[in-house]
Amino acid sequence: MSVDTPNGKGASGSRYWKSLDELAEAPAFRTWVEREFPEGASMLDGGQRRNFMKVMAASFGLAGFGMTGCRRPEQAILPYGKSPEEVIPGIPNYYSTSLQTSFGNVPLIVESHQSRPTKIEGNPSYLPTGGGTDVHSQATVLSLYDPDRAQSSYIPVTKGTGENKTTSWTTTPKTEVVKTLNGILTPERLAIGKVAVLAESSSSPSRAKLASKLRKKGVIWSEYDPINSSTAADALGKALSTNPLRSLPILKKAKRILSLDCDFLGIREPDHLRLTREFTKGRKVLSAADTKEMNRLYSVESDLTLTGAAADHRLRLSSSQMVAFASSIAAEVLSLTEKTNSTVIEKLKERTAKAGLNSSWCKEAATDLVNHKGESLVVAGNHLPEEVHVLAYAINQALEANGKPSSTQSFRQTNPQIFPN
Repeated sequence: MSVDTPNGKGASGSRYWKSLDELAEAPAFRTWVEREFPEGASMLDGGQRRNFMKVMAASFGLAGFGMTGCRRPEQAILPYGKSPEEVIPGIPNYYSTSLQTSFGNVPLIVESHQSRPTKIEGNPSYLPTGGGTDVHSQATVLSLYDPDRAQSSYIPVTKGTGENKTTSWTTTPKTEVVKTLNGILTPERLAIGKVAVLAESSSSPSRAKLASKLRKKGVIWSEYDPINSSTAADALGKALSTNPLRSLPILKKAKRILSLDCDFLGIREPDHLRLTREFTKGRKVLSAADTKEMNRLYSVESDLTLTGAAADHRLRLSSSQMVAFASSIAAEVLSLTEKTNSTVIEKLKERTAKAGLNSSWCKEAATDLVNHKGESLVVAGNHLPEEVHVLAYAINQALEANGKPSSTQSFRQTNPQIFPN
């Protein structure tokens, strides 16, 4: 609110007021105004106010003197001397690549903004995965911005002699690195096996060829993974007296599937992106007639997984009983298919007699698998013992699943360098 000053007397212009008490200048209003500020506020007048301003000025000066921790670093941005044709500010570029794993490559599409990768997606042109990715693929873009990532080549440099000798890592050009490696790979050291390379397992044929050449030179090439994923391949290769083999279940036309603690819909098993896509194709129901063509999943697992959650029939079983359960299923399937003599069946039943398994569950599952011979298969978790993988192979052999890539399952020989004997 405002009132005009009368006839120009006093201050010119309008005088504003907040309440009627302020307009009337009541004594109670004056008392309230005096108590509005905290006790001691009036001491800021005079000399003490001057000291306060000095302290504040000094604090501002210290904040701006060499203390730039809270400021954005200033960097000079220079234009291109010759602008690349494929780089347009604000418009991303897309590049095709793949993520290398110990069991194969995951095809990817990388979105890049001005030469900076920002997002990863699956390559939709690769039909087995259909553009799908997993959490590991999505997280790989963060490794490009890891502050601990090596920025250039480093080699050890030793300085001084005797007790004053020190060794440090220094940045060197490529020629110096090659020179240093040639000094390490001397014939004397290679002859006595003093040069070794430790690497993670990989499916790269180029690296396998390089490793083979280094072995011929005398270099010890060893591969190690925090989680061993070669149990199944080693077991099948040993059972068949050949190189390590890896099973490749194909679920496109599989009508009955028995999972032995195998979370192929999760991220624990290799090639889970392809298996998930193939399995879900058999679960689509558009009409009542499609229900008869749906696949059926039996899941036996020790922990609740995505595969168990999607199963039609789920049996909770401890990991220590998986060998006994696989033996029970093998005995039931072999007795129904008559693929072997009774002695083997009796031996398998003896191994499961004291396991305390649900015999009716085993019989129903085995009968359903046999009734769909040629369209059913058994998959075993990669972490299970060798016996389970050998039994799973024998069951699939009796179900006529092996060697039929168009229906259920096939096998591919892997590189011996990936799974050493």
